[in-house]
Amino acid sequence: MTILARRFTIICLIMSLFAVGLTAAVESSGKRNHGGLIGLSAPCPQPSGIHCKASL
Repeated sequence: MTILARRFTIICLIMSLFAVGLTAAVESSGKRNHGGLIGLSAPCPQPSGIHCKASL
């Protein structure tokens, strides 16, 4: 039973490290600015539209 508990602990630690790494990867890709990818740098014909960003 001790060996089984030890293996379970090791597997849980490995899975938690994987989860933290995956969370960091998803969070860093979500912070990138995707405004230039679909042509949002052009002036908006409809400023109140859903695809227009406010200029700062």
